[in-house]
Amino acid sequence: MKNAHLKDTFRELWRTRSRFIAIFAIIALGTGFFAGVKVTCPDMQLTADRYFDDYKLMDLRLVSTYGFNREDAEAVRGSEAVREIMPAYTLDAIVKTKNEDKVAKIHSIPVGGTGGSNTGYLNRYRVIEGRLPQKQGECAIEKGKLGGISIELGEKITLDSGKEGEAITHRLKRSTYEVVGYIETPYYLTFEKGTSSLGNGTVTLYAAIPEEDFNMEVYTDIYLTLKSTQDLSAFSSKYESSITAGKEKFEAIADVREEQRFSETYKTAEEKLEDSKKQLADGEKEQKEKLAEALEKLEKGEAGIQSGRRELARQKSEYNSKTAMAAKEINKAKEQLESGEKQYFQQLSLFEKNKELLPPEQAALNEAALKEARKKLDAGAAELEKQKAVYEKSREEGAQRLLKAGQDIDAHEKELIDGRNEYEEQKKASHKKLQDAKKEIAEAEGKLEDIEKPQWYITGRNNNPGYSSYSEDTKRVDAVARIFPVFFFIVAAFVCLTTMTRMVEEQRTQIGTLKALGYGNFTIAAKYLVYAATASIAGSMAGLAVGLKLFPYVITNAYGMLYRLPPTIMPFRADYVFWITLGALACTSLAVYLACYKELTEQPSALMRPKAPKMGKRVLLERVPFIWSRLNFFSKVTVRNLFRYKKRLFMTLLGVAGCTALMLAGFGLRDAISSIVPKQYGDVFKFNAMIILDENAKEQERTEALEILSRDGNIQSTLDVRIKNYEAGYNGDWQKVNLIVPGDRDKLQEFISIHKMKGKKPIELSHNGVVIGEKLAKTLDLHAGDKMTIKDGDFKSVEVTIDGINENYALHYVYMTAELYREKFGEEPVLNGVLVTMKEVSQESEDQISSKLVNKKAVLQMNFNRTNQQNFSDMVGNLNSIVFVMIISAGALAFVVLYNLTNINITERIREIASIKVLGFYDLEVSEYVFRENIILTLINVFIGLLGGIVLNRFVLETSEIDVVMFGREIYWYSYVMSALLTVAFAVLVNIVMHFRLKKISMIESLKSVE
Repeated sequence: MKNAHLKDTFRELWRTRSRFIAIFAIIALGTGFFAGVKVTCPDMQLTADRYFDDYKLMDLRLVSTYGFNREDAEAVRGSEAVREIMPAYTLDAIVKTKNEDKVAKIHSIPVGGTGGSNTGYLNRYRVIEGRLPQKQGECAIEKGKLGGISIELGEKITLDSGKEGEAITHRLKRSTYEVVGYIETPYYLTFEKGTSSLGNGTVTLYAAIPEEDFNMEVYTDIYLTLKSTQDLSAFSSKYESSITAGKEKFEAIADVREEQRFSETYKTAEEKLEDSKKQLADGEKEQKEKLAEALEKLEKGEAGIQSGRRELARQKSEYNSKTAMAAKEINKAKEQLESGEKQYFQQLSLFEKNKELLPPEQAALNEAALKEARKKLDAGAAELEKQKAVYEKSREEGAQRLLKAGQDIDAHEKELIDGRNEYEEQKKASHKKLQDAKKEIAEAEGKLEDIEKPQWYITGRNNNPGYSSYSEDTKRVDAVARIFPVFFFIVAAFVCLTTMTRMVEEQRTQIGTLKALGYGNFTIAAKYLVYAATASIAGSMAGLAVGLKLFPYVITNAYGMLYRLPPTIMPFRADYVFWITLGALACTSLAVYLACYKELTEQPSALMRPKAPKMGKRVLLERVPFIWSRLNFFSKVTVRNLFRYKKRLFMTLLGVAGCTALMLAGFGLRDAISSIVPKQYGDVFKFNAMIILDENAKEQERTEALEILSRDGNIQSTLDVRIKNYEAGYNGDWQKVNLIVPGDRDKLQEFISIHKMKGKKPIELSHNGVVIGEKLAKTLDLHAGDKMTIKDGDFKSVEVTIDGINENYALHYVYMTAELYREKFGEEPVLNGVLVTMKEVSQESEDQISSKLVNKKAVLQMNFNRTNQQNFSDMVGNLNSIVFVMIISAGALAFVVLYNLTNINITERIREIASIKVLGFYDLEVSEYVFRENIILTLINVFIGLLGGIVLNRFVLETSEIDVVMFGREIYWYSYVMSALLTVAFAVLVNIVMHFRLKKISMIESLKSVE
């Protein structure tokens, strides 16, 4: 390119700086928006993937219904596919704090796991504040104020099993822990932490304690990473393929270990059963022997007693006989003595009477005889007394002997009776013990037959709620990026293409002159190529510099409320910069090339003459005299010009309608987000508060809490329900759901409006099946009549039929009757929740109820819908930043497009405009003459854009919804008005700006010769 021609090229940049700036702005907006939204997905994935790698998030999680013993762990460790493995303990517990109790997931940290080089430490923790636990009795908890619990560093927390009659120390070595750190982990990316069989079924927070603090015989989980996934992006198809292949390998190991563990368990149970049977047989034998021995002793004792009583009777008889005989002999001796005494006194009396009459010798003999007789009588009396004493002594001794013998027999008889009673008691006790043992053996035999084969569950990251939802959200951002920014970029590129084409066509005279002067075709075209390339490259660089940082930051910051991730990594992406810049450059350069090629094929003489204006044609409206005849001159000119410049008409259609559609899509997304809260907490949920009660609370404690509600004058009505968190699945896809079972199903509609989304027709809860939300049905691809599986945290699952699908916007709810619950779960539904409607809803009234219930043991949790509305609004409100970026970007594009199109319109018609100025038109009349067409085209295209915006909005909504939220489907009337008014406002603003340019057009232009 010659120096003069090169200088002219750069002078052209300054002369047409408004056009250059317009192209620059359009390219900057198009490339910046396209690149920014397009790289958001890979930036989000890169940030998460780096986080997963740095903190060693597991690839696979293994869970078994038996747990894992050392042999199981070694079998998994022995696989060639394993890169790293971490057997671990987890349990659900109730965390007791100063304020209230919450369900927590307690994880183990391996011995020495806090070291960075430990290869057996997966799902590592990112320390936010403090440190990781280093000794028993310490714990680290999830960072933040979680579920109303604010736990300070250094505070002690108490863990409870949450099950009546079971102490936490059965599975942990202690129950109290000191909080030494705040942590985060890629294992829990969101507030969703799974379900639990404790409390209300929702896990509120997680904590990590040393592995040594667990008191379990088997591991509950095995986490591992695969060699095949090393250096792979977690969001790539290769990673998914590696995970699928890895699952197959471990399913093969599971098949073997399941059979082995089953055999080991069955054999152990069988051996225990045989030992029990042997012990029973030995016990029965021992019982028989001991009872027989005891019975023999008792029988011998009874025989001895009977023999003793006979001997006692004999001895008594002998005693009585001898006593009688001795008494008889004594009486006889007494009688003889008395007879002798009588004879003695008779003889003595006779002797005394006849003593004087007897001779002395005879008297002396008689006296001597009497004395001898006295002596004998005295001796006989002494002997009699002696015999009496012997008799009494013998009789007394005999009586004592007989009494003692009787007492001995009675004592032995009592001992025998006691022995008999003890025998009967021991016989009864041993019999009961044997019966119990037989019953236990029978139960053990039944359990032996009922022993089920262990089931291993092998899950990847997709079964982690946080990971799967984050992955889905990145895909949604990518889905939006495939259409919204592409559409945005197409509009910008098309306007740029048209602008450059017009520029070449405008300068055909100069092209003809240069060609006549001998400039080559390439040299001539180079001027416009350089012009287009400069605008494209400069615009691309500016747009990319801002877009690659601004849009990812805004979008990821909006998702920051949902996910816990490190700051977003936004690397310089040379590939995006190269291809997007190349695309922008190609659009403008190709337009220049085609326009130049078309012009350069003509002769210089033809090029140096202006193009003949297009021939006027009659328009369709001219064939309607009733209307056409009533139009004034300027109106007819406007109508003809509208259809005369068809290219401009189409360009305006694409530009203005496209921008209006983009803005309406943005406003519609805002409406969809903002309508979630009033629809969910106004149209669906009619209750104002939900009180969650402890299922294991005593009846008295429960009654106390319910009486407080019944006595509160602000409480309008209450409904007892069972509410529990479960997982619902269909065809391998699972979602967390809240199961609600009303105690009185007839009152449910007063508290929760269960109705169809279309027509708002109420749905009656029946025993045939459950009612699920619209979003859950769409997510799992369920329809009325389909069967869905519901499972709890203990892998207990039931299958239910979908009886109806109701309108629901936030979270997933499943409604079931008490009768159906009883049938499916085989147990009575424990009503652990109370739905409350209040007469006056305010912070004060809520605080009043809270203050009364907060210290009640039966109350686990209090949820007020007013607070839930605010929290949910804050959470989804962050998405408004994305909406505002979309609206602002679309508005800016609309302004630039309208400015550029108006600029082209004026440039094309500059001679016509100069001519009407010569004819005496005032500046405002000139502007009205020119801008009337723009305004009409803008209004027509605004209407078309609003129609297109409805379609675009529907696509954006369906691709950007998260799993637990369904956006509203209606676009509010003021969004249509705002989109239309903004587009019109931009058009008016452009007209005002361009009005001053029209004023500067010189009238001499019309006098220039076409030659």
